Amino acid sequence: MSFDPSMRWDLNERQQLQLPHPDHPEDGHSDVVYKAQLQGDHLVSISADRTARIWNLRTQRLLHPPLVGHVGSVITVHFDAAAHSDVVMTGDTTGNVMVWRFSTGELIKTIAKAHDQSVLSLHFDQRFLVTGSKDGKIKLWNRHS
Repeated sequence: MSFDPSMRWDLNERQQLQLPHPDHPEDGHSDVVYKAQLQGDHLVSISADRTARIWNLRTQRLLHPPLVGHVGSVITVHFDAAAHSDVVMTGDTTGNVMVWRFSTGELIKTIAKAHDQSVLSLHFDQRFLVTGSKDGKIKLWNRHS
């Protein structure tokens, strides 16, 4: 029996997973989905509809209501669902960064005008948040200040 490389993407039950669940289209984004990040049984998606959504892959449903607060399209995301971190960070086209509690969906902090233009990338570890922008700048933020 030969190995089919396309099979490595199949889920345990070898079925296709769709978000939102076909029975719950109201859970889905209302505009372009820019990115989806996967970690364990969770996925976070971001969209031009100015929201981020945290999905439970086992139920194919939202873990919380959509994360609402951005004034521009949400175009970058990074999250860590682990209890010691419990955070989702998002960046938008107006230069803002928002920090959310993964477990509750609560907004923790807004870094207004983190950049003069769109925040195109962000990544964090236990010490720092790094952001990159269309303004040509990379900024390093101390997460504990």
